[in-house]
Amino acid sequence: NRRYAQAAAYCFSKYQRRSAGSWLAGVSLHHFDVKFDVDLLPEDERVYIPSQDKAPRILYNDYCLLLGYGHNWVLGRKWLLNLTLTPYFGYRYNLLPGPGQKHSDFSLNMRGRIGAVYSHKKFFVGLLGCADHHRYSKGINHLVNSMIEFTALAGIRF
Repeated sequence: NRRYAQAAAYCFSKYQRRSAGSWLAGVSLHHFDVKFDVDLLPEDERVYIPSQDKAPRILYNDYCLLLGYGHNWVLGRKWLLNLTLTPYFGYRYNLLPGPGQKHSDFSLNMRGRIGAVYSHKKFFVGLLGCADHHRYSKGINHLVNSMIEFTALAGIRF
């Protein structure tokens, strides 16, 4: 392929022969239901939340548009490196607003992916990483929710 193929870096179903990049767009729908476990807090911090009944619960939905860029670098016809960054922004609907808080707000999150693939004929080895970062801030509640994932794969295309 002479054009950008995201599947070459993450699905291993295509071959990328030349370096190329592309703008990406999409839709993201997330549902979050966060409950804090007070028993896991250190003793000196339990003063602020003495019981599980008083622990805050954060419940909201995010409806976002993704706009980003992905690029594949081909090195020596056997190596492929990919970097993809997609910030997403949109509408956050808070299902449990507190006193003086609104139901809706602006949402701004970030997703990043990185991949390295070595191919030799039908054999491949890949290292992949993905980070999905969400921020929530309402009144005195502030939450940073991130998921980071790494994967190592080896296989044969057929």
